Amino acid sequence: MKLSRAIFLRGSAAALMAALAPLPLPAIPSFRLGRTLNVKDLDLATFSPHVKTLFRLHRSEAPSMDLELVEAQERLHRAMPGVPMMETFSLLFRGPVGDYISQNTYEFSHPEIGTFSIFITPVIGSDQEGYYYQALFSRIVTQTELQPETKEII
Repeated sequence: MKLSRAIFLRGSAAALMAALAPLPLPAIPSFRLGRTLNVKDLDLATFSPHVKTLFRLHRSEAPSMDLELVEAQERLHRAMPGVPMMETFSLLFRGPVGDYISQNTYEFSHPEIGTFSIFITPVIGSDQEGYYYQALFSRIVTQTELQPETKEII
């Protein structure tokens, strides 16, 4: 089989272009994309499916850092006569061992939830896995937000 110089050069150019084409990048979560949420729109159901996932904490005075949501837990609450029904829950985050942050309101972002600001405070201290931080939420639940079984109890 004879191969002309022109055919060889065209084939070589195509092979070179294919070899130099950029490889697809791995799927990296985009922590700044998505919607911005108001804290009043956050509830336990927002966070529960995302336990054991990373949340990006943005700081103005230092680089951003990733915190793992370790726990999303409903807190005890009681309905009292004349007092609005409250939803109370807590979030427990774990941050890296070498990077401690003080209590403050920080902007968080998550690739599926979006961006929001919450107040967190250091708790428990640290262990070999990192420092722990907690966010507590208490919000009035409207009658339309109550579960059907809850409406019957009230």
